[in-house]
Amino acid sequence: MDDPPGPMSALDRFARMLRIVTAIRLPRTSAALVVGFLLAGCTNAPASDPSIAPTGAASSTPTSVPTPTASADADADAAIPPDRPTALDGPATVENAETVAVYFQRLYPYVYATGDISEWKTLTDPDCIFCHSVLSEVAQLEQVGQRMRGGLITASDVTALEPDPGHVFHVTFHVEVEPTELLDTTGAVIQSNPASVGTIDTIVIWEDGTWVVRGVTPTQAS
Repeated sequence: MDDPPGPMSALDRFARMLRIVTAIRLPRTSAALVVGFLLAGCTNAPASDPSIAPTGAASSTPTSVPTPTASADADADAAIPPDRPTALDGPATVENAETVAVYFQRLYPYVYATGDISEWKTLTDPDCIFCHSVLSEVAQLEQVGQRMRGGLITASDVTALEPDPGHVFHVTFHVEVEPTELLDTTGAVIQSNPASVGTIDTIVIWEDGTWVVRGVTPTQAS
């Protein structure tokens, strides 16, 4: 299906790319719990729904993950990779899962601004539909010489549930996405997207001593 005409916010781009909830490939002991989380995200069910209650711990208070202050030159900022957090090296804690989930989304404007997908690809699980959609779209932009400018993400109110302690984490956070512009091969603006706000739900997995992202569900604020 073709996108409708007119400007589209950066978070709209997130949501439209995730028309199908990410398939989850987990051990039997945790699969039902995590699938419940993702289905709840699709139906806008509250996280307190007893059918998706986690067996593990949740972060007690929302975490505000520090975000670099954006300068007037949004292009330069987006083209600078976000700092790699030490949380990527483990251990598998709720706090580190929160940091990894936010870091992954901060890579989003960077890969569109530069075409550098190395870190995004490293953190992408084979079953993450959203993650692979980004890789495909960035490749298409590269083929026609286009790129994105702006779209830096500010995260706040970060919380996490641990349905399978030490292995599966469901991270939710509020995002503010700066305006974006699509540029052609000459650097001319061919589409502008306004700023947007919303929430992002992310499933992060600690597996074989490595973090991977297995699902992302963005929801734009109404």
